[in-house]
Amino acid sequence: MDTYADFSKDQQTEFVGSVHSYRLRDLPAQTRLIGQTETTIPVVNLVRHPLDLVVSGYGQFKDLFPIDLNEFSWTLRKIVDQGLDIAETVCKRHSINPGDFDTVCFLGACVVLGSLRMDLDALNEVSESDTGPWDYRGIVRMEEVTRDRKTYAELLDRLSNHKLQADTEYLESVFEEKRVNVHNRSAPEGTAARWQALQPWQREAFKAYLALFQLQSAYESNGYDFSFLEET
Repeated sequence: MDTYADFSKDQQTEFVGSVHSYRLRDLPAQTRLIGQTETTIPVVNLVRHPLDLVVSGYGQFKDLFPIDLNEFSWTLRKIVDQGLDIAETVCKRHSINPGDFDTVCFLGACVVLGSLRMDLDALNEVSESDTGPWDYRGIVRMEEVTRDRKTYAELLDRLSNHKLQADTEYLESVFEEKRVNVHNRSAPEGTAARWQALQPWQREAFKAYLALFQLQSAYESNGYDFSFLEET
């Protein structure tokens, strides 16, 4: 809160914001730390299809783990602490070594789904609180806000209390930019196509972790399709 307040004072701008400075799961703890405030910060929860998140994380970890031992050890510990039986069962059934680098990268990406569970668990506390510093304004789907000009403009309108109107020229300048932070450049376009590109053991692992963290129904309620899970 202090960072945003100081920044807004120093800069000649009406609105200040960021993406991923806080995740939804971080906000309850921040609320208890900060307490009641005179001003509130409008926030939305940026969500993405869980499979797309895993595929992206898989590519990211393959690049990151060789150069970041802290991230590697942190993720390896999460694999052990969260659903180790899934990892061992899937690997044994498909005769693969659970400690192989590629296997650890994919399992580590699957375990990230546990963070989505934490976001869902935090939702009620954040959305129903009337004493904290956050003004929760719902979800925004990454797939839509990064591809659809209308959705992007509506997000700015929602966060700014209808004060920030994105004109055509501005929207064109935003959507002319190339994609950034693409973590898995070899993945095909589209969730269903990415599912088809996975190996059988990866499909089994993803489905098991999705069930472990009880995510499917919540994400279906946000409009995400999981019908491809029935494909073999």
